[in-house]
Amino acid sequence: MGEPAGTVVLKMGGAVADDGAGALGGAVALWRAGHAVVLVHGGGPEITRWSARMGLEARFVFGLRYSDPETVAVAEMALARVGKQLAAGLTRAGVPAISLGGRDAGVLSATPLRWTDAAGQPVDIGLVGQVSAVRVDVLRSLIAAGLLPVLAPVAPGADGTLYNVNADDAAADVAGALGASALVLCTDVPGILVPGERAPLSRCDADHARALIARGVISGGMRPKVEACLRAVGAGVRAAWIVDGRRAGAVEAAVAGDGSAGTAVVAA
Repeated sequence: MGEPAGTVVLKMGGAVADDGAGALGGAVALWRAGHAVVLVHGGGPEITRWSARMGLEARFVFGLRYSDPETVAVAEMALARVGKQLAAGLTRAGVPAISLGGRDAGVLSATPLRWTDAAGQPVDIGLVGQVSAVRVDVLRSLIAAGLLPVLAPVAPGADGTLYNVNADDAAADVAGALGASALVLCTDVPGILVPGERAPLSRCDADHARALIARGVISGGMRPKVEACLRAVGAGVRAAWIVDGRRAGAVEAAVAGDGSAGTAVVAA
């Protein structure tokens, strides 16, 4: 693969993982161009399907999947399945990929995520976690061996308790820890949309993004994605992109800095 042209962290959501030819093609193109690539993935639809098969009801609190021990166990199993499928697709395309979860080599560690409502009162969200440490040495060793790591965001705490971590946040933390040049969130939307504009914002600095959140323009499922982007650029990532991962060429265009790719969230 030669000398890395820069590290790129891609995040594929569950919906894109089901129909992610564009995002996978982007990962292949970046790897062939000499970039070090890490793929962090979600798998909400797969978790929901397996939960239903096992008689577990999917429950969401403020947009977060309530995660009791049984749900976390199902999430780890379902995400492992998604990760194997993604790694197999990459390998078939000529990019040797390896699927792993947070417990493998301790690549991710987590602590409980504390959540409060609008009144500041604590909300029970179960075993939802946030990344507390990333074993960058493990990821860099895999990359140096010519492999593309495919990472599922279920991670253990210090006592071994497993936590379900939001994939956007995990990708942002991995990007920051690796000193990545870019984070690309591959979603099923073209970027940040604002009222009165047909096209998504091509660029959004951190202050503008926070203002849009405060005004309620960025809300719902887009809010955690933008907040993850803010985490990444706050940790030194040059640009964090939100793109439609189903669109061929979107990932490569984002890494090249093409404003038509989607929305680039930058520090300033």
